[in-house]
Amino acid sequence: MRLRRVEVIGGGPAGLFAARLIKERMPHASVRVSERSVPDDTFGFGVAFTARTLRAVAEAERPTFDRIVQASVPMPPQEILIDGVPVRATGTGGGIAIARSRLLAVLLDEAVRAGVEVDLGIERNLGDVRD
Repeated sequence: MRLRRVEVIGGGPAGLFAARLIKERMPHASVRVSERSVPDDTFGFGVAFTARTLRAVAEAERPTFDRIVQASVPMPPQEILIDGVPVRATGTGGGIAIARSRLLAVLLDEAVRAGVEVDLGIERNLGDVRD
């Protein structure tokens, strides 16, 4: 069976990156992302990537990884107080932080460069995309 069409509903970071990877690995397939919001209509302040997550992104798609890192800042050590006692978070060493709007812009651009069709400002559900 040869996949002909992929519909991704939701143009957040996961949807855009998945669409980019699918199109790269299956260039013959039509890949479309549908997102009800528009690029400037985002929520959330930022996204943090641990070193482990960064390695996975780099292994999956190096050009996208490079652009994400270039648009980000190093994540400082994280410390919280629990009952007045400072506790340092582990696992964040070598991580980065990036504004959510900037991350979405990078991922959207990379998806379009790969040949993914992106429909913004259009709400779809599974019933809209079935054959």
